[in-house]
Amino acid sequence: MDRLDPSHIDLGLERMLQLMERLGNPHLNFRSVHIAGTNGKGSTAAFISTVLSKAGYKTGLYTSPHLEKFSERVKIDGAEISADEIDAISHEVKVAAEALTAGEPTYFEFTTALAFLYFARQGVDIAIIETGLGGRLDATNIITPLVSIITPISLDHMDYLGKTIKEVAAEKGGIIKGGTAAIIGRQEDASLKALEKIAENNRAELFLLGREFHISDLSADKFDYCGLKRQIKGIEISMYGDHQKENASLALACLERLTIDGYKINDDILRTGIKETFWPGRFEIISNDPAFILDGAHNPAAAKELAKSLKTRFNGHRGVFVLGFMGDKDVEAIVAELAPLASEIILTKPAGDRAFDPAAEAPIIKNLLKHSRATVIPDIKEAIVKGIMLAKERSFIIITGSLYMVGEARTILKGIIV
Repeated sequence: MDRLDPSHIDLGLERMLQLMERLGNPHLNFRSVHIAGTNGKGSTAAFISTVLSKAGYKTGLYTSPHLEKFSERVKIDGAEISADEIDAISHEVKVAAEALTAGEPTYFEFTTALAFLYFARQGVDIAIIETGLGGRLDATNIITPLVSIITPISLDHMDYLGKTIKEVAAEKGGIIKGGTAAIIGRQEDASLKALEKIAENNRAELFLLGREFHISDLSADKFDYCGLKRQIKGIEISMYGDHQKENASLALACLERLTIDGYKINDDILRTGIKETFWPGRFEIISNDPAFILDGAHNPAAAKELAKSLKTRFNGHRGVFVLGFMGDKDVEAIVAELAPLASEIILTKPAGDRAFDPAAEAPIIKNLLKHSRATVIPDIKEAIVKGIMLAKERSFIIITGSLYMVGEARTILKGIIV
C-alpha cells in the first residue's frame, strides 16, 4: 500500500469490482450509508457513526483523507483498525490485486478494499462510507446503501468532475440507488435540479433540508430539529459553526430514515450522540490565549463558512492565518474569503508533489490584502512558530487551506503546544 501513490486518481469501477470478486465480495455482507458532496462529508459521517454506536450497533466508519495516520480512515465504534489488521488484510488485498486483468488498483481502491474486507470480517451492523472523489465512478460506489446523503455541492476537482455545478452534481449524485432514500443538504438550484432528476430516474425517496426537514433557533451550541417525523428542541452540539448544525440535521434525517430498516434510536441517544461527536481538523480549537484553530477549509465554499464562524466567534476581530494549499485549488478565491479577517497571512507549503508554490502565489494574494501582510515561510514548522509569536498580540491564529497540512500541523504542534 505504501508503494502506491495516494495522489494518483483514475476513476472507474472495473478494477474495484474485479478486486471485490477475488476477495469474496465483502461489500455485499454489510449494510451501509453512503455519503458524497463537496463539504461536510466527514462531519456528517461522524455524527451518524457516533449516534449508531451509542444506540448499541456495531458501526464501521470509512473516511478520507487521514490527518496523521492511516488507521484514522477505518474505525469500528470509534476504535481505529489495528496495525496487525492493516498488515494482514493489506497482504490479502495485494495478492488479490496481482491477478487483476483491469490493471493495478489505485491507492484509494486498495484502501477501500481493505476497509470493506475488515468491516465484513468484523460483522458490523452497519458501515458509514464516505466517497473519496465524486461519486458515480468513486471506488466506494459498488455498495447499495440503505440511505445516500449528498452534502452541499460546490465547484471542486473540476478536472475530474466537470466544469459546472450541474455536472459536478451529476457525478456526486451517482451514489443514489434505485429504491433507496436520499438525504440532500442545501444546494444551488442547478445542483438540486440535477439531484432531483437522478432521484426521479432511480425512483429514490428524496428528503431535502429546508423542505422535508428543518433546523431553527440556532445559537452558538444549540439548535431545534424538525424532522421527517420527530421534533427535538435544544439539541446541544460541540462542533462549531452553523454549517455543522446543518451537517447534524442531515445525520438526524438519515437516522430517522434508518428506523424503517429496523434501527431503534430514541431521542436521548440522538441528543447524546450529536453532543459527543468530535471530528478533528474542523474548527478544532487546540489551545486558548490566544485561540489556536485548525480547519481543513480547502475550497471557496468551505472558506466562506470558516470566515462566517470566525466572525461570530471573535466578534469580527482579525487574527493570524497560516495558509497552505494543494496545487489544484482555487487559491485566490479561498484567500478572498479569508483575507478580510487576517491581520497577517503566512504562506507555507504542505508536503507532497501536489502542494502549491507559496512564493509563486504570494503576489496574487498580496493584491487581495488591504490591511494585512503576506509572508512566505515554506517550512511548516517555521511558519507555525512565527504565527504563534505574532498571535500573542492578536485574537487568534488559524492553520487552514488543506486537510493534509492540518494533519502535518497536528503532529508538529504536539511538540510545541502540548
